[in-house]
Amino acid sequence: GDTDTRIAVTRALRQVGGERAALFLAQAAVRQREAKVREAAAAALVGMAGPGVDGLLASAAGDKEPGVRLAAVESLMGRQSRTAYSALTRALRDDSPEVRAAAAECLGKTGAGPLADARAVFTREYREGDLIGVVNLLEKMRTVEIAPVLVEALDRLAAIYGHARGRKPNEHLVGRAGRILAAQGHGIVGPLDEAAIAADCSMLSKLAAGEACALIGLPAIEPINRRVLRWKLFPNPDELRVWVRALGRIGHPSAVPALDRAEAQQFWIPGMAAMVADARSRIETASGVALPSPRPHEIVPAGDTIRALDPGKEPKLPLMLNDLSSMRRKFRTPFGRAFYLKAAESWDPTTLGVVCQLTDDAAYAVKALSGPGATKPGETAGRGGDRTALEVNDVTGFDEAWCAAAFPTVPDEWKPGVLWKWNESAGVTNMASTANVFAHLAAPNDLARAFINYPLSADGESWRVEPVHPSKSLPLTWKAPKYGYHCFRSGWRGKDDFVAQVFARERAVKGRSRADAGAFRLFGLGHPWVVGPAGRTGFRAQEPCVVLPDDEYNERGHGRVTHLETEPGDGSGAMTVDLSDVYGKSVGGVRAFAIDYSGKCGVPAMMVVVDRITGGGKRLWLWQLPKGKLDEVQIDGNSFSIRYPDASMKATFVTPIDVKIEATRDRVRAGRLGGPNGLFEGRLDRVKATAPAGKSFFVVVTFQRGTPPKVEVKGDGLDAKVCIGKRTVRFGDDKIELK
Repeated sequence: GDTDTRIAVTRALRQVGGERAALFLAQAAVRQREAKVREAAAAALVGMAGPGVDGLLASAAGDKEPGVRLAAVESLMGRQSRTAYSALTRALRDDSPEVRAAAAECLGKTGAGPLADARAVFTREYREGDLIGVVNLLEKMRTVEIAPVLVEALDRLAAIYGHARGRKPNEHLVGRAGRILAAQGHGIVGPLDEAAIAADCSMLSKLAAGEACALIGLPAIEPINRRVLRWKLFPNPDELRVWVRALGRIGHPSAVPALDRAEAQQFWIPGMAAMVADARSRIETASGVALPSPRPHEIVPAGDTIRALDPGKEPKLPLMLNDLSSMRRKFRTPFGRAFYLKAAESWDPTTLGVVCQLTDDAAYAVKALSGPGATKPGETAGRGGDRTALEVNDVTGFDEAWCAAAFPTVPDEWKPGVLWKWNESAGVTNMASTANVFAHLAAPNDLARAFINYPLSADGESWRVEPVHPSKSLPLTWKAPKYGYHCFRSGWRGKDDFVAQVFARERAVKGRSRADAGAFRLFGLGHPWVVGPAGRTGFRAQEPCVVLPDDEYNERGHGRVTHLETEPGDGSGAMTVDLSDVYGKSVGGVRAFAIDYSGKCGVPAMMVVVDRITGGGKRLWLWQLPKGKLDEVQIDGNSFSIRYPDASMKATFVTPIDVKIEATRDRVRAGRLGGPNGLFEGRLDRVKATAPAGKSFFVVVTFQRGTPPKVEVKGDGLDAKVCIGKRTVRFGDDKIELK
């Protein structure tokens, strides 16, 4: 029948009653296609019982629809089975506040008493005092079921205190929690193993579990041994120290296998040998038994044997098989130890996968596949959990993570300079400080990439590429011709250097990208002078470019580089970009750009920008201002200037001579929701130069510490000859000439 009919049947079955009706309703609560029917069936089961009913209701309590989950939880009220209790316990963590509240109420009526009251704290907003109250409440109880509740309270306290990030734990709280657990007797060992010993929980919970195990004694050795022996190289040095101390306090010879495994990790975990020696001494004193000498344990296998996680499938790793042997040797160096200590804090599947191959330890693969960093089939993990790609036509900066990911792709002649900068950024000054490479890396994959790609010899005693200052190893001008990215740099001396970037956007970038054909950025004398959007998306209204507000144009159009010349000696250069694809069918235009670092114009840098546009209506020339510089703009006739306390720039319009210039903060809306670049809506600080139809732009910009040089103009329009110091500037054949 239809939905309404089936709902009516559920009500009728409730009136009939009996075990068969209850089982039918429980099956309907799980199997019916429509959520309304499943909800009605679950709700009808209040007070009804029968074989298998509690299990089916427990399944319904995990339904994807909150209404079904709420009805199932309410029908579990008063049931005394372990299945019902477990389902209600899980429901305390439900996404729905109504389901959580109902679960807390139901637990209070199952006979769980104070334990339910303790769990109810987790269902609402809580403070430190509430969680300490949970500990106080559990201290009065005598049941092994307190183990997961106490561990959850400690985990939440750890998040508040910051213990999960290595701050010194509260020793009084650790001791008290350990005593509460130990007071439950030997029966607590199993639940404690499941909740804390074998689980991934906070260090506060691990410390409390270690204290409890030391007090419980011999029955606790087996789960500790199992935890320690699960790993060839333990993934958390602090946790391993907890278990070694606990085994020493228990004082029984059966702890020897775990202690031997721990001592073998002395190189990667400094101080471990001394801690194990103390534990062995305690055991010998307590037991009166002389322990055998430690058995050698090989943490890292020799050779290049690689572990395939799935039978018949090749492992997917960012490394070559024949590199594995040398990387295993590198893992035994201080550099490898630093990688391990940082990787021990990571849930990144790639990092854990690399450790798995370095140690041939499948336990790391299990952790990688089951942890919060694991990706679903068909997904890829990027920085910060997002799918990302480094776009070549992007605003470039420096990021150690990019070095870690892409160093092998850098041309060999540039690697010395890139390595010098990588070291400088990471704080590496000599071989003894190479461990600093990992200090600033935290995003997914970065640790593994840095370990694999940092050019350190297998013995850790030299670089495979010798770092060389960029002034002796990197060019001043370079390009990425596929996408039309061009960079012009004045030198590698320091903050006074100029860096100009020009974006031609010669090809489409898949996915989101900026509409930056013909746009540029410039930094020099320690300051930014012209800016634009720095994210993955952007619109022409946000770029330093020319827009035609009265005409339709291609927002995501492409440029085409038609002219390029560079001066390798000082980084100067000139280029022209055809923007016809941007302006549209009825409008044509090019943007010519030149940068001069020679000093012949009397200042450190001069930039010339010419926009020749044919057709179309009013033109709007845009210069996007750095943050906070709107009030520092001065307009004087056909020029404007921007000032910093120690530097300034001045832009002079050679044409149009009667240009209207204004510095404004405009509210801009561009794009649309659901569009390829989304929607931008915000305020932009910028200089706008307005010209009527038929006009083009010829602009000369100088950058200086003192007084700007005089700009002399001979002639009109784009045919003018401009003299600045000893430099003469002309525009002809769609390119800028500097003489």
